[in-house]
Amino acid sequence: MERKTYLIIALLIAFTTSIMAQKDYKSAIYNAYISNKMDTWKRIIDEMERDEQHNHALTLELINYQYGYVGYCIGLKRSDEAKLYLGKLEANVEKLKKKKEKLSYINAYKASIYGFKIGLAPIRAPFEGPSSISAAKEALKLDAKNPLAHLAYGNTQFYMPEAFGGSKKLAISHYLQAQKLMEQHPAAIANDWNYLSLLVTMAKAYDKIGQKNTAKAYYEKILALEPNFRWIRDELYPAILKETTKP
Repeated sequence: MERKTYLIIALLIAFTTSIMAQKDYKSAIYNAYISNKMDTWKRIIDEMERDEQHNHALTLELINYQYGYVGYCIGLKRSDEAKLYLGKLEANVEKLKKKKEKLSYINAYKASIYGFKIGLAPIRAPFEGPSSISAAKEALKLDAKNPLAHLAYGNTQFYMPEAFGGSKKLAISHYLQAQKLMEQHPAAIANDWNYLSLLVTMAKAYDKIGQKNTAKAYYEKILALEPNFRWIRDELYPAILKETTKP
């Protein structure tokens, strides 16, 4: 009986440790994001990739962080690194797709993968663009309450030239829907890089279409939530402040 009790305690400790580890990943990624320590972000996803004890939830979490890192590398034109991690991202997405797990999320990530490929080689836009739109639409069809699906579809509309059917107005409507859906779950968006990233996307979108004051309001919302977000605090907010306070 005593041995059985010890076994139960050991299993409970192992289960609790596993949950804490996953929470630690989320927290560590969030802190890396707001402090612009992307070397830490890279170390975390490399560590997660080496972990052979993946369950579906942990693989999906890893996919999310790889997706963020690829976007970061493309933004800085670190093409070789972006291609390396895009390959890892695509492999993990296909792994979950074969298991028919979280298919709305999988299609949203596939839409982003096609978008990343365009970012790395714009000449591929005529081939990858329709696939990106198709995957984003499928993500929405599978789950209209998936904020990542709205974000993915919004991105396809925002970055597609209007001559080919893109609509920044439609894009922003989907960004707003993603925001609404995320904000329905306050506990989930606490210390979540995805939520801050969405707000940054919206601020930059409004800035792009000339709605500077709305962009400024979004940056202020971000800083109210996270005053230590270096990218916003030191770069984007001061820039929009100059533009909106010109005589």
